[in-house]
Amino acid sequence: MRIRLYQITENRYSKERFLGYDETKAATGEPNPHHYSETFNGEVDCKTLEEIYKRFNTDRPCVFRSYSLSVSDIVQVLDGEEKGVYFCDSIGFRKLQNFDSDLVEPLKGIRVLAIEPHKKPYEALHPNNLRQWQMSVQGYIEVTYPFDDGTVFISNEEAKLRGLEGNRRINGDIYCGNIIIAAEKGDDFGDLTDEQVAKYKEMFSQDESFTPKEIADSLNMTFYTF
Repeated sequence: MRIRLYQITENRYSKERFLGYDETKAATGEPNPHHYSETFNGEVDCKTLEEIYKRFNTDRPCVFRSYSLSVSDIVQVLDGEEKGVYFCDSIGFRKLQNFDSDLVEPLKGIRVLAIEPHKKPYEALHPNNLRQWQMSVQGYIEVTYPFDDGTVFISNEEAKLRGLEGNRRINGDIYCGNIIIAAEKGDDFGDLTDEQVAKYKEMFSQDESFTPKEIADSLNMTFYTF
């Protein structure tokens, strides 16, 4: 399921944050898209709105930066049976008929593929700055080029030393912690192509588990990073 998540993040509209639908309508009228910012744009391995709510509260995507999905937030489902725009109410979700998502402040970022341990790869927009990359991998970044196809793999350079969970085996090495795949764009990162997204979704579709010994043994291998 592909979704966009809209939340009230500006201080001047903070009085509207966490209000239920009826309270919002009584105070300001219908939810105003000008008051919202896009905080997530990507895929989630969910089938229902309730599963989306749980994902953004108990097991939030590593690329997500805002507060947990709450009352007054709006979820736009872009495909599937639930397609539509939904207001997170005090109880459940309320479908909105006239919310113009084109008026929401968009999330600025590049097209990446995120791989978290024991989860399927998912496509998302990711802000392209060092601090955001560090937050996604939970520390200093390590950039590697395991495949000669114009992609870069961004991960935590101290993942094994810190005991982060094993994720995927790539060219004989075990990558631990979160992995973000982006395109190489000169000295910077850029958008993945459709072909690159499809390739790596297929390549890393299967979950992998590793013993502590396997991870410890992989520390003795030498790799070159930039």
